[in-house]
Amino acid sequence: MSTGTINISLRPIKLSFLIDPFDRKALFQAIQINSFLWGGLFNPIIPFYRRRPINWERPPAKKIKMLQIVEGYLNNFDPDYVVQLGQISKIDLNFTSRKIVKAEDILGRVDEDGTPAYGIGIFELLNHFFKKEIKFVRKYPLNIAFPNLNRAYRLFLASIFGQLPEPIDKKIRENFDDPIGISRPDCSINTYLEFLSQNNVSLRRLTTLELKPRRQSLYREGQCIFLMDASKNLDVIDYWNLRAVGWNVLPIGKQISSSANAINQSKDFIDESYFPSRGNPKIFHRATILKSRNVSEGELKNFTESLKIPKAEKPHHFKFVNQHWYPRMWDNWARDKDGVDCCTVESRSDQHDLQSISEYTRIKTLDPQMIKSFGGHSTARFVNEIDIRFYGDTGEPFAEIIPEGVGDIARSIGAFGIREWRVSKKGLVFFSRHTKWHINLKTPKSENVFLSWLKANNWSGELSPPGRIAKEMIKLIGGSWGSAILAKPRLIALLQKMSDGKPIKQKAFWGEIQRIANEDKFGADPSVLLKTFIDFNMFRLGLEVQCDICQQHSWYSLKDIDYTIKCPKCLNQIKAPAHSPDDLKWSYRTFGPFSLPRQAYGVYSVLLTLHFFARVLDGATTPIMSFNAKRGNKNIEADLGLFYQNTEFGKEKREIIFAECKTYNRFAKKDIDRLKILANAFPGSIIVFSTLNSSLTINEKKLIRPFVKKGRKYLKDDRSFNPVLILTATELFSDFGLEDSYKEKGGRHEKFAERSFDLMRLLPLCDITQQLYLDMISWHEWLDIEREKRLKKLKNV
Repeated sequence: MSTGTINISLRPIKLSFLIDPFDRKALFQAIQINSFLWGGLFNPIIPFYRRRPINWERPPAKKIKMLQIVEGYLNNFDPDYVVQLGQISKIDLNFTSRKIVKAEDILGRVDEDGTPAYGIGIFELLNHFFKKEIKFVRKYPLNIAFPNLNRAYRLFLASIFGQLPEPIDKKIRENFDDPIGISRPDCSINTYLEFLSQNNVSLRRLTTLELKPRRQSLYREGQCIFLMDASKNLDVIDYWNLRAVGWNVLPIGKQISSSANAINQSKDFIDESYFPSRGNPKIFHRATILKSRNVSEGELKNFTESLKIPKAEKPHHFKFVNQHWYPRMWDNWARDKDGVDCCTVESRSDQHDLQSISEYTRIKTLDPQMIKSFGGHSTARFVNEIDIRFYGDTGEPFAEIIPEGVGDIARSIGAFGIREWRVSKKGLVFFSRHTKWHINLKTPKSENVFLSWLKANNWSGELSPPGRIAKEMIKLIGGSWGSAILAKPRLIALLQKMSDGKPIKQKAFWGEIQRIANEDKFGADPSVLLKTFIDFNMFRLGLEVQCDICQQHSWYSLKDIDYTIKCPKCLNQIKAPAHSPDDLKWSYRTFGPFSLPRQAYGVYSVLLTLHFFARVLDGATTPIMSFNAKRGNKNIEADLGLFYQNTEFGKEKREIIFAECKTYNRFAKKDIDRLKILANAFPGSIIVFSTLNSSLTINEKKLIRPFVKKGRKYLKDDRSFNPVLILTATELFSDFGLEDSYKEKGGRHEKFAERSFDLMRLLPLCDITQQLYLDMISWHEWLDIEREKRLKKLKNV
């Protein structure tokens, strides 16, 4: 019986603002809108240059277009909506699954009831703040200050403390200043550091009410002193985005960097950021002093020297590090190394246990406490992120991963209405327009989700005949959780021997079952094993009877046995030899799809390949069995397609995988040609050659190597165009992990068994299996050789 959980988390609506960095009015508008919205601090402001600046990235950027940079930002922040401001609003852009909304639509109807068209606004936050924090006398009073910002450097100051449009600010003065006790001291470039104390509650801090950001990167602590030019738009944008990814940033304008206040606060910040790691006291956390793109190397050097931080007492225990380049949060590969993967933001979470899996599930939304019950304008007010986990399945596999997108993909799980749903990088996103709402979900079936994803990418797909056989077979064995039963070489050999309905006498069959049990690492009981096989409808018990008319032997299952039976060969009625029990020959025969010829048309290797990803690597999967797909005049087919997700360094990584599976046949040129079409159609996908043979032949290696070399070329994100994974009997018949299997195999495999961590990660595993089964050098060695070749060509030009 299948069970599961639905994890639901509450967060604000997330917007991304696209602006021309030279447009100060648009930048100020973005800051004002975000100063009004709950969670506005975490909404990025994305610079959209018509032409990428030469000094955009240090070291010099790759040949990348500005639109690609924008898409990189969007991929990192993964917003629900995109807002184009100023001159950028006149450009016709399309960001696939993200809806574009107009800036005037967000705050345009605030006068009606105090709520924005999208999200939760400052009036609701202030009311909640008053009831929770101000209504009763506090032991430690709060200093609530909305500074009056000096016009000089107003953009810079507004990015730190927040700034509202004048009509809204006027209403707050009239209705909230006195009850809440809001002070409005004057603030300038020379005094802003005085208002950064933790005891001060600014407009910006109010927008993060009841929000908990969680950073995912392990490469940077996120404690940063940002030395910037307070007069430059791009530096203001960069400062804003550093906070939006979850960094704790102390902004130091270079205009006041030599002041005593700036130096003292910077030193305090560095001291507070310097402490030993909880997991390893020999490793110390430390702050980063980051220079902006408009600050020179000399200015950074002068500033750090002015701090006069004493040298560390022990080697490598430096209190801070200087960083001369702005973190590349728009670069899919570099953002992780630079520590600027976007944080996750959550207000509250809840879990619903599913004691049994039904076709439809209905749950209540998780609502914000500060929301106005009857506010809003029939548009999205807050978001519930939904994560469904299944434990076991009784037939057709469930979709454990929902690929990013909208429309058909959302509808495949019963999510009707484009306005209410989006599939983000993390999973299902429900846009709630009201409190006390209900979410209706259809249990996501893997095949439906995968075919919907193909359709969203303009491919029309369907299961092939072997795919339908695999679908029925996986139902019989209890889904992907039951696929482990096939990971026994002797069982596959027995099924192959009995294919096409060939029966085996009881004693011989029992001998085979005992051999299968003896090879089990955990000492399986043959009787229990046989019962499991029969429960899965793999084998059935019956009688072999010889017809006394045509003299042919026929097999009859238990339910077909009677005193008078019909011969299937000559169709005559004959009598069972009840008078001679010794002539009754009990035997076993495969049943249903297990009785099909040609290793059930290669289905065993398909199911074992799925078992490898789902159970050996223990990843979340959304598989589809053998399928065909068409787009225009292009046709593709694969024995197995699946979305795969595992966790590396605390981060979830997703891959799209296509596999060519052989039971005991060999890979041929037609297989390579078919996979070339797949690789070109889905660049970046992982291509798998899966076989139950223990090794590849010389001819197979010759066929596959050129395909692997082409796939090794760079695509992006420091990965190859199409990584290739080779799976043989060693991998497919593994019980749990590859480490033990490689040790038992010995030889070259034993050398790689020491790399236990890499054996659980797809890209390193691709590299390892290419070395093992194709006799190729490692990917990094190959890259070094290719670089040397290119350098020689350049020298000869």
